[in-house]
Amino acid sequence: MRRLLLGIDTSGETYSLALQRGDLLGERTGGQPRRQLTELFPALQELCAECGVRLREVQGVAVTAGPGSFTGVRTGLLIARTVAQSLQVPLYPLDTLEVLAAGAPDGRVVAALDARKGEVVWAPFLVRNGWPTWLAAARLEAPELVTAALEGVDLVVGSACRSYGLQPASDPALWTPRASNVARLATRAPAQAWARVRPGYVRPADVQVHGAGPKP
Repeated sequence: MRRLLLGIDTSGETYSLALQRGDLLGERTGGQPRRQLTELFPALQELCAECGVRLREVQGVAVTAGPGSFTGVRTGLLIARTVAQSLQVPLYPLDTLEVLAAGAPDGRVVAALDARKGEVVWAPFLVRNGWPTWLAAARLEAPELVTAALEGVDLVVGSACRSYGLQPASDPALWTPRASNVARLATRAPAQAWARVRPGYVRPADVQVHGAGPKP
């Protein structure tokens, strides 16, 4: 029997939730900036009701563990750890850049997020059938250095498209992570003990680079 997985993303200013049991059962996105903590649990209850399942039926929790905003990443991890601990189910932390790439069409894709302070956190991927493969580790660089590295890239996804006009920019729908991709990637990701999952910040309170990608 296929497991019921909960996907969570709060790495930006809003949230995305998804329930998957083999196929996607339902997804909900929205929320107000910096209000994920108060809005997410009611939204989760509503999503469960819409999908005809109960939260206690969830058999695994997947969450974007960074990079992302300091508050957003901490909120997502807090909620994911709480649900995983209370239900005693596996927890799957996913890299936000990998989740972004998973939503792109096939080809050479760069996932790039606005890291503030005039910098971009980014990584290149090869995407096939919705499954991204890391081509290099994530880097934190000035936008002009990222632009210089985009030759031969088919598409750029992520919030840096909006902030810095990186080209070839994707549709704005691909500029934020989707929880449906979080849940889908979790089916091939290793679980981690909820007590050991923590964000690691390159620049405290601004951006984190989670260690899910390959090492330099």
